[in-house]
Amino acid sequence: MNHELLQTVLSCRNLPSIPAVAVRVIELTQDPDVKLTEIAATIQNDQALASKILRTVNSSFYGLRKGCSTISHALVLLGLNPVKTLALGFSLVSSVKKGLEDPFDHISYWRRQLFTAVAAKNLASASRYEEPEEAFLVGLLQDIGMAALYSALGEKYLAVMEKAGGDHRKLALAEREELELTHAEVGAELCKHWKLPATLTLPIRYHEQASRAQQEGAELIRFVYVGNLISETLTSDTPANPLEEVYDRCESWMSFSRDHVEDILSRTAESAGQLGRLFEIDTGGYVDVDQILDSANQALIKITPDVSQEATQLSQQNQKLKEQVETDALTGAANRARFNKEIAEAFKETQAGGKLAVIFIDADHFKSVNDTYGHLAGDAVLVELSRRLIDCFKDKGLVCRYGGEEFAVILRDTDKIAAARLAEAARLAILQEPFDLKDVPDTDVDELDVTISVGVAAVTHEEIDAFNEASQLVNAADRAVYAAKKAGRNCVRIFKVRKRKAA
Repeated sequence: MNHELLQTVLSCRNLPSIPAVAVRVIELTQDPDVKLTEIAATIQNDQALASKILRTVNSSFYGLRKGCSTISHALVLLGLNPVKTLALGFSLVSSVKKGLEDPFDHISYWRRQLFTAVAAKNLASASRYEEPEEAFLVGLLQDIGMAALYSALGEKYLAVMEKAGGDHRKLALAEREELELTHAEVGAELCKHWKLPATLTLPIRYHEQASRAQQEGAELIRFVYVGNLISETLTSDTPANPLEEVYDRCESWMSFSRDHVEDILSRTAESAGQLGRLFEIDTGGYVDVDQILDSANQALIKITPDVSQEATQLSQQNQKLKEQVETDALTGAANRARFNKEIAEAFKETQAGGKLAVIFIDADHFKSVNDTYGHLAGDAVLVELSRRLIDCFKDKGLVCRYGGEEFAVILRDTDKIAAARLAEAARLAILQEPFDLKDVPDTDVDELDVTISVGVAAVTHEEIDAFNEASQLVNAADRAVYAAKKAGRNCVRIFKVRKRKAA
């Protein structure tokens, strides 16, 4: 990253800024004891902002049965986050629009932000994400770094955009080559400057990197990444390729069927049009989703003998995409989505008498590694831990990164005793040789002793009735890990089903 240029951009006088009302709203909403009346009074101080919020709250976008006449009432009906999101959204759009004029293509810029924001919110809602408004706000802010770079560099940044040829997917590469700084990096730093929470700044930083969708902030990154694909599908002249990736990502990340995806596309097109008018953003007119889907599907099936080689390449790309989607980008282990898929299939086999064991593995005191030696050292530990686990289980089971420093292993056709032996062998493989950190930058330690706590759970013939679904088996292995930690860590514990006493 070009830190000198970053500071130049962040110190630019023409940089987009947040009005005082929005700054105060951010401060208030980060206070767990804040009163809704105080937030309402703050927003009401800006009558223009309050009017826009109420107009949106009363629109068909929210579908309230009764009208809402005050900000206080809106907070009661919708909750804090939707109103906060609207306050920040209107404030930022108003501020940024002042600085984006010709020759910057501000129409395409805002169309992308709005369609992505609406699509990300719809995906989050459909996934039952706790705060779908966060997905909307990240989608709206994802490219704020472009506005900042244009404000600071003017024609120089327009030349970088021109090098990308209008292809947003190539923009970050062009920025890296010409500036050594991307709009995603600038946007994240700008949002930190505005004191937005890390839950928003991290997805803004990685919103175009699918490989980061297995890391911290994964869910929001996924929603916004797919939201961008949906935006491209609904607004480009060639929707086939982004649509196909939308289908693939939604199936692997969110278990959505094609019908479900197409419903989200329709709702996104309708809602983006409504919000475009409310935000005074040109979304390019009516979007006929049925026509887009028909056009995309026709393009996908027009494969003739003359282009069979292209079809083969597409198949290979899809296979690579599938592998990428199912693999943890950092460690190379299978990811959480692959675990969920495999454990569900394996558990079904137990209903016909098959055996199944699950091992949960947690790196002991991992937080202290990050805190003491830095996140690069922590990443190196996770990579080496994954390598040793994969080597230990080889063809015996599937090693998955379940989340953070926690790994899980699925062992088909394996009973509890065999699983426990494998778990102990893995524990010893981690314990017996320190982890080499010599090549990790900015780390003042050459090697590190690492231990793991291990939990084992299995479906046996005698205990098959104890587990009605896969999630119960997973929970049992997780409880066994907790027991191992409670026993002092660096040990293996086996989940035992308590037998009910006869009446």
